[in-house]
Amino acid sequence: MLLDPAISKRVSPFVIAVALTSASGASAQQAPDGATEARINNDISNPIHRLDFFLENMQSAGGATWTPKVRYERPFDIYDGWKIAPRVEFTAVTTNDGTSPPGSFATGLGDTQFQAVLSKVLDAREGIGFGLRFWAPTASDDLFGNGRWRMAPAAGYRYTLPEWSPDSYFQLVTRYQFDFAGDPDRKHTSNLQLGPTLNTGLPDSWSVAMFPSTDIRYNFMTREWFVPFDVEVAKQWTSTFMTGIEIGFPLFETTSPLYKFKMEGHLAFRF
Repeated sequence: MLLDPAISKRVSPFVIAVALTSASGASAQQAPDGATEARINNDISNPIHRLDFFLENMQSAGGATWTPKVRYERPFDIYDGWKIAPRVEFTAVTTNDGTSPPGSFATGLGDTQFQAVLSKVLDAREGIGFGLRFWAPTASDDLFGNGRWRMAPAAGYRYTLPEWSPDSYFQLVTRYQFDFAGDPDRKHTSNLQLGPTLNTGLPDSWSVAMFPSTDIRYNFMTREWFVPFDVEVAKQWTSTFMTGIEIGFPLFETTSPLYKFKMEGHLAFRF
């Protein structure tokens, strides 16, 4: 597997930063302000009342796209430990991919995402979740959205690893995304998405998560796998405020990759 030299240049400073932050975290053992969970919380079985802000930069063969996102999620207890967690996410898009003239940037509103997850923590080790995600074609222009209604049912299983370190867990989430209505001239969507997340809690409320997103995909339209290296480093500063940064790039070439390089900053507020 050979990586693009440009990607290597981007990744090297990031790897150094991860090493430095991990080393600095090892010098302090107590979480700040009583915080007990050193993670952004991608745990499908344990949703949190939260407000998240993201800024994603995605490099593709056609250019670059910047996507600010605002996401709000609120879980509700329903019965016998089960919870239901509705979520809504709004996006804006700035891109030079497909713009005219080439190289110029265009900005507009993106598609709106809705999600609901039914979940339960089974015991001290295990938890499960089942979800359904919708995308509404609300983009202000064809450049900024998919153009079709999409749906993605999901299922996930989480297993905590306290012997690994506090707040560590392994989780497998799988989704199947497809379109079912909208602009008949736009491309159809049919892909399997996998997220085998390994979250490692570090001292001083740092954490590192491998494959935090469901970016491993099989595209049924092109009959190709997309498999990236995907990692997120997070820090819980207080019991209500966290930050994180995620980076991803493909491990091998495909004809239609999801991205050539991805970096996403993340602010999370808990209530």
